[in-house]
Amino acid sequence: MPDPVARNRRITRCYHELSAAVAARAAPGANWCTFATWASAQAGITIRGEDLERAADDVLRRTEVRAAVERLARQLAADAAPLLATLREALGIDAAARRTSAAVAAGNLKVFAEIGREFARWLARRLGRPLPLDVAADALCDAVRRELRVVLTETLMTIHLPGAVVRLGRDVRGAYPPELRAPSLPALRALLSRVDHAPEGPAGSGAIDWSSLDQRMRFIAELFRCWHLRAELMTEP
Repeated sequence: MPDPVARNRRITRCYHELSAAVAARAAPGANWCTFATWASAQAGITIRGEDLERAADDVLRRTEVRAAVERLARQLAADAAPLLATLREALGIDAAARRTSAAVAAGNLKVFAEIGREFARWLARRLGRPLPLDVAADALCDAVRRELRVVLTETLMTIHLPGAVVRLGRDVRGAYPPELRAPSLPALRALLSRVDHAPEGPAGSGAIDWSSLDQRMRFIAELFRCWHLRAELMTEP
């Protein structure tokens, strides 16, 4: 909407509607949108140039200023009204009002675009009706996160052990030492039953997604079990 005055009225109305909706669904009383409604209405006064115009008129109507203008008009044998207009122009009052109006209009739109939209999203989620754009964006982000975790796990998640580079996304290589093939300690057996769903060997131990706790624990259990008695692990890196 190119007209800043009409846009401000629309923004102020939207803040008011958001304020009522937040109060109805969160807690009664004023909320951020309530104060934003009045701040936007105040911005509208500046956007329309009413406050600076009024301030300029107040200054030019002051007794001292008016008297000085009239004295100058008498000396010049001229009418005071043109002198007042010239004074306004010389002081840059009208130009300042236009610049201020444009700046406030831009700020009014920026704040609403950034914060008003977030309140609208929050309300939509509270009502169980997410915005279609949000649904699509969330789906895209979820897909990217899933694929990124898989790629990072496959390409970057490695550990350099003596004589081997172990990739966390692939199965642990090796076999259990005889001492750990059939643990007898009850606590250890209980732990392995929770984290190792294939206790017969390390096949299937690769963590496709390292962010998954189950996959991490399964891989770690197999790695520790297969490498537990390797003497080279005790050497200094």
